[in-house]
Amino acid sequence: MTVANEKTDTGTRLDWQTAVRSDRRIGNAAFRFASYVAHRFNAKKGKAYFSDETAGEELNMKRSTLGRCRKELQDAGYLTFRPGRGMLATEYVLVHDRVSGMLDM
Repeated sequence: MTVANEKTDTGTRLDWQTAVRSDRRIGNAAFRFASYVAHRFNAKKGKAYFSDETAGEELNMKRSTLGRCRKELQDAGYLTFRPGRGMLATEYVLVHDRVSGMLDM
């Protein structure tokens, strides 16, 4: 991956976070969670992977709070996820459909 592609990937994640932050439907806890997901996003795979246990410890959030944040972001159209089973981490995908509209406001 070239430096130019890395900047593009970083810029894309920052635009996504800016759109999430600008959306008045998204609360502070959900924005913290969104930033956590964006930070762990793997540009090559186009996804982020981590467990609720890891996120809960690092964000100092209860599992129920993580679930509410995930639902808030999914309902607003910023995130899709596939829960992990057994020893597998949850898979997260950033959805960019709403980003340009939010940044134009």
